[in-house]
Amino acid sequence: MTLPLEDDARPPYVQAADALRMEIEAGRYKPGERLPSARALQEQYGLASSTVQNALRLLKDEGYIYAVQGRGSYVRTSTPEENPIRRAGREAFQRYKREADERREAEGKANGGSAKPSREPGEAGRALEAGGETVEVSAADLATLTELVTATQTQVMQLRQKIEELEERVERAEQAAR
Repeated sequence: MTLPLEDDARPPYVQAADALRMEIEAGRYKPGERLPSARALQEQYGLASSTVQNALRLLKDEGYIYAVQGRGSYVRTSTPEENPIRRAGREAFQRYKREADERREAEGKANGGSAKPSREPGEAGRALEAGGETVEVSAADLATLTELVTATQTQVMQLRQKIEELEERVERAEQAAR
């Protein structure tokens, strides 16, 4: 199955990652199961080696797969939806959005029922798109979100390092057991 590269404006590695993600979500590749080799995926999708590697890296970053050096890529036993970092981020955003809505409503009441909340002088507003919905945020809210994202990114990097260390330990243990 080659990808519709000409019919899709997205980069080829994103298209390949989407195709693999759909196959994982559909259950074609089960948790713990090894994915086809990069070479087999190259042939299957009609892509270059680096493009396939980028697609696999994207799926790894999203939490769908993990790689074992010299052995291949495997489907994770927990889906990204079950991933605690992703869940915490989603919950933090929902909490933030709820609090922002409550603030907006309170400001509206304080302004005599005005639908638009007042802004402090010099406080720039921005519109962010999240999950298909536009959310208006102040500069202070944006700074808070930036701090949350930065903290989450730091946690993700730390967890990735721990995961890589554990994967290396498992690989060494498997080699020692042979």
